Amino acid sequence: HQNGYSTVMNKLYAIRWYTMDAGYDNPLENKFKLKRVLRGLKKLRGKVNRKTAVTPEHLQRCVERVENQGFHGAALAAALQLGFFYLLRIGEMVSRDSKHSAKFILRRCDVKFYKDGKLCSAKDFPTEMEIFIRGSKTDPGMQGCYRSHFATGGVLCPVKAMVRWILLTDKKCSPEDPIFTFPKK
Repeated sequence: HQNGYSTVMNKLYAIRWYTMDAGYDNPLENKFKLKRVLRGLKKLRGKVNRKTAVTPEHLQRCVERVENQGFHGAALAAALQLGFFYLLRIGEMVSRDSKHSAKFILRRCDVKFYKDGKLCSAKDFPTEMEIFIRGSKTDPGMQGCYRSHFATGGVLCPVKAMVRWILLTDKKCSPEDPIFTFPKK
């Protein structure tokens, strides 16, 4: 399954906990062959590359670098800020291609804009944006949830970035299309 050493260990410890909680002996104790396989897995996979958090300063440099690069730059700047401020997974925002779109991908109709607490369009200079996340890998029941964010007025502003993207693609995409659908023309 292409699992790394730490993932395998976490799964084994979960099995161990449930087994011992049920009153049975430790299933990992005295398993010399298992220990040898785990050492081999650790050696085979090599050193773990730790991921570092994206800081606002790093995000700002990325956004500034791409946002003035036309249509694709606007999409990338909006996607970066949407993912950062709304804590989205990549599968909740974009798909691999038009044929493999996830059932819970964010669609254009899932994004609502507000001004002074009242629903408005992207053209009305909104001060708040609300998205509806239909589901995710942590929401298998597909109950969904709403998340809102106010306009910041700064360089990093998910509301401003999404307004720009929506206005660029307005009337070129259907409301049911994924949010980052590129118009055909």
